Amino acid sequence: MTSLRSLLTGRAPAGIYRFGDDGLDVVRRVAEAAGWRVVELDTADIETRNGVYAVVQEAFGFPEWFGYNLDALADALTDVNDVPGTLLVWTGSSAFAAAEPDHCRRVLAVLRDRALDGDTPGRFLTLLQ
Repeated sequence: MTSLRSLLTGRAPAGIYRFGDDGLDVVRRVAEAAGWRVVELDTADIETRNGVYAVVQEAFGFPEWFGYNLDALADALTDVNDVPGTLLVWTGSSAFAAAEPDHCRRVLAVLRDRALDGDTPGRFLTLLQ
């Protein structure tokens, strides 16, 4: 299992990771102590694309004109460049994954691509619960 500290310090590769049910407070505390911005998505009751994009827009503070599609998400994430990094903590993704499995996989691919983007300042990691 990869430790959160390894992720935050860059000793583990960027990407998407899972964390346990009882670890959200610990994750938040460790990441914030390391100077990271923590963005929390809770989509436990959301099964639609537009619903997920609305939560993403609000959590990141994306502008009102943010488009509810994959291209807009990818573009907006390039502007997320907090240093040393941004940690996206996504809880409740299973409802969306069950309702829209293909689109959920595509959203995760966009998040992974942003994590692997070495041209944008600040690291980007995603934790799924």
